[in-house]
Amino acid sequence: MPFETADQHIYDALSHASTGVGSGIAIAPDVRNRETDVPAIIWSVDDSGGSQTSAGTIGPYHARYTVSVMHTTRLTSMALAEDALAALEASTDFLTRENSRRGEAIARGSESTPLYLTELDLTLTFGA
Repeated sequence: MPFETADQHIYDALSHASTGVGSGIAIAPDVRNRETDVPAIIWSVDDSGGSQTSAGTIGPYHARYTVSVMHTTRLTSMALAEDALAALEASTDFLTRENSRRGEAIARGSESTPLYLTELDLTLTFGA
């Protein structure tokens, strides 16, 4: 499966998460423009590959992703991460398995408002 197709499926699923905690959530693969306001959801692929059956046919495509959820408070970052996970799990385009999650507060450049980051490590399994 091309990455563009996988990214579109992920974007489509995550766009439903924006209704849970608020509107105006920036959703994008790979990198967030520093000037983009929060909240934001960014995802990146860690590794990927198709599985091969014993008969030599290509099976499901598996990919490990990190989904980074950013907000101005820890609680809203965690709540948006829960919404994002629920939206991904509800997708019929792939199966979602959460591997781990972590959170941290990070500085936002010269601004005094902190940025809270919740990261979800996920394995997504797409159809062959």
